[in-house]
Amino acid sequence: MSRPVQDETPIGALILHWSFSTLLILATGAQTSPYASYQILVSLYSYTIDAIFGLCLGAGLLFLRLASGRKWAQKSRAGSGFSPSISIVAAALFTITNAFPIIAAWIPPSGRFQALAGTYFPWYSTPTVGWSVIVLGVVYWLVFRYVVPHIGDHRGKKLKVQRKLFFHEEHHYPVQWHEQIKFEWVTSRSSGNDFEWADEEIDVRIRG
Repeated sequence: MSRPVQDETPIGALILHWSFSTLLILATGAQTSPYASYQILVSLYSYTIDAIFGLCLGAGLLFLRLASGRKWAQKSRAGSGFSPSISIVAAALFTITNAFPIIAAWIPPSGRFQALAGTYFPWYSTPTVGWSVIVLGVVYWLVFRYVVPHIGDHRGKKLKVQRKLFFHEEHHYPVQWHEQIKFEWVTSRSSGNDFEWADEEIDVRIRG
């Protein structure tokens, strides 16, 4: 059995983030205007991070509210005292608002917007690159989930992940403010041993 990995810095995630950041910077290097490079990066960020993730967040909130098995409405009412219909309407508006730019970005501009859209890059660049990044992320997960356990030192093993959550109370309601994650590769025949969690002193001050 391999030893638990307890590095404070997630090297794999750091390299992945650095690679995409460097790729985006190099991709905008051909632009002669700094404003053009800025416009490209802001458009990609707004489309992928704000719109797509916002859509997933809103849809997830609606799922939690409308799925009877989750009992999310009862939990929210007990913690806040507000009617669940308020959050349902808010989540629906949030979902629709984020879905609009995702769909509208695939519609070719017309009229006076047509000239503005193609000033620095083709109008379809933002949704194409944005969804390409999402697809690459899915492929990365699929490879890590189904291919990596069958090659190299990970052959015949599975990744065991354990989380320790930290909560504090706000308005008589538990709120998560920190978590510790430890993982190790274990053989398929063994579930591994539970990690020995050290009671670390974590200095985190909540303001507000």
